[in-house]
Amino acid sequence: MLGPWHHFPAEQTLAWLRSLGLPIQSPAASPGAQAETAASALVDLLGRELDRRGIEVRTGHNALEVATRPDGFQVWFEEGEPLIVEALVLATGTGPHRGLALAEAFGHTVQPLSPSLLALKLKDARLRHLQGQPPVEAEVRFADRPGLPADRVERGQVEILGHGIGGPAIANLTAWAAPELAGARYRFPFQINWVPQYGGQIARELSQRALHHTKGVIAEEPQAGLPPKLWARLVEAAKIGPQETWGSVDKRYLSTLVGQLTQGRFSANGYAMHKPEHTYAGGVSRDEIDFRTMGSRKHGRLYFAGELVDCDAILGGGNALLALTHAQIIAATAEQKG
Repeated sequence: MLGPWHHFPAEQTLAWLRSLGLPIQSPAASPGAQAETAASALVDLLGRELDRRGIEVRTGHNALEVATRPDGFQVWFEEGEPLIVEALVLATGTGPHRGLALAEAFGHTVQPLSPSLLALKLKDARLRHLQGQPPVEAEVRFADRPGLPADRVERGQVEILGHGIGGPAIANLTAWAAPELAGARYRFPFQINWVPQYGGQIARELSQRALHHTKGVIAEEPQAGLPPKLWARLVEAAKIGPQETWGSVDKRYLSTLVGQLTQGRFSANGYAMHKPEHTYAGGVSRDEIDFRTMGSRKHGRLYFAGELVDCDAILGGGNALLALTHAQIIAATAEQKG
């Protein structure tokens, strides 16, 4: 999906939105952070811009059928008169699937839908009943499962939930392999590095702690800024006793604790959608769309935009940016054709 951004780069779209008065901030919390803004503010702004340009918007019109005509298309609705148009843009998303059915009626291939941006269900003693703990800045990756991108690493907040684990890092990792995870029935191993900010130095940090704080009880002295209850569970998973001190702990168990902190292995056994996000991979096949115009390769004057296309993005506004980019390309194409 990089092709459309050669026509309308992200910077150009953001500059256009700023020129219309949309407040956009670029957080510097982590490298490559996406520009973020409230979705409601974006919707309100686009509505005002449509009014200013005199573009009619009809809501509550359920399209039942679309047919081609020599001069364009005819659309029949559940209620009211049919509509005759010169060009048609399908931008319904993947929610009610109506747009996908219309695309199939025009002979387009629809790739199966797979939920994306997920939270993961799992049962693990290390995380049981820890919901409500502060989110942790962590790195997550898939673990030795054929067909999954083992080199993909996502860093961001990880949140412990009642049914498992979620947060931006987990959601973004699952977005990179949504169809593969669906094929695996969402049962797969993954790893968490709870202390990525330490690089390879966490072992040295713990060794220094053992040298200089010999009387401290390990389970009661959280390190690396981890929430106390999570720290205690990881200590327990390393087979370190609840009253074990830094000075008395066997170095082998300290090494096991390092492994729990940096390469903790977990097994997903299901999924839940990520809070307000309802995003799917799949949709109208990319091979059947000309990304220079977002037009159908099967029917002239038929266009596709947004998540109806077989594309999806990570958190941070990527899907909204794709939809806006598609819309700009379609508008420019329509203007050229008069």
